[in-house]
Amino acid sequence: MYGVVEQSNGTLKIDSQPGIGTAVHLFLPRSQESEDAVQERHEARSRERANARVLVVDDDAEVRQVTVEMLRQLGYEVAGVENGQAALDRLDRGETFDLLLIDIAMPGFSGFETVRRARRRWPDLRVLYATGFADLTGGGDGTGDDPRIKKPFHLADLSAAMRSAVGKR
Repeated sequence: MYGVVEQSNGTLKIDSQPGIGTAVHLFLPRSQESEDAVQERHEARSRERANARVLVVDDDAEVRQVTVEMLRQLGYEVAGVENGQAALDRLDRGETFDLLLIDIAMPGFSGFETVRRARRRWPDLRVLYATGFADLTGGGDGTGDDPRIKKPFHLADLSAAMRSAVGKR
């Protein structure tokens, strides 16, 4: 829950008193858009409905779930796994994905290592790296020109990054 609140530029407050109970207060920013603008954006997303299957790879369960839900809102078919080995296992079982959206910094195989291993068998695999830490420019780390998105990201940023990444071959 906190991941969704944080990605929405909100916060939460927890009040707890022994013997009385706990209350969780969510504070989300008010939209600055008019209802018409929101409806227009929603209709545009509905028209965008991607025909791509995406595998989200992130070791943080909350971030992974938020990302999966955002992608579903954008019309993608999505699966999520917790690490690079799990991603490779899904690919080895013959599951096909049009794109990996993968965290760079993970225990075990990093996102970079996972992609290097995957591309030995599937050289045309498209990738969108997600990172909260690394430089977004890429190239010098062996990832070529695979696109990256900075975490935390908003739905509009993810939509644009996905359109770009899915279109790459």
